Amino acid sequence: MSMESEAAARMGEAVSHTTVVSHKGMGKAVFTAGMARQLTGVSGAIAAERRMAGKNDPTALKGYMVMALGETHLGFLKAKNGLLRKSAGELLAQFPLADIAAFELGGGMLTSPLDITLADGTVLNLEVPKANKGGAARIGEALKGA
Repeated sequence: MSMESEAAARMGEAVSHTTVVSHKGMGKAVFTAGMARQLTGVSGAIAAERRMAGKNDPTALKGYMVMALGETHLGFLKAKNGLLRKSAGELLAQFPLADIAAFELGGGMLTSPLDITLADGTVLNLEVPKANKGGAARIGEALKGA
């Protein structure tokens, strides 16, 4: 089953594009915890994770997620790790396409910032891993055409 069909089943509508995103700071948190583990062992990694956990994210979307563009909604589903690829899990949030005011994908070496502004002024601050930037760009282009 493809990621699009998994997302469609959970969102209740056809899905044209999917990609994997994470909350802002996820790439830094993974890198920091890995470096701390290398330099100071498990105790350093625990300290680094506690320090990163203090960050406040108003969207409450955490970890790796599947961003799915449906016919009428942009959905965020929990990304599950499979044997060969990620798959779409439970539906975390979905926003009507009419409520998306801006979709800004930036540049970066390992991760690219993605800011999605909603009509009410709420900004979803996300990151896109380099391997998934093309999928995020396709979703952005489709949103501009909608």
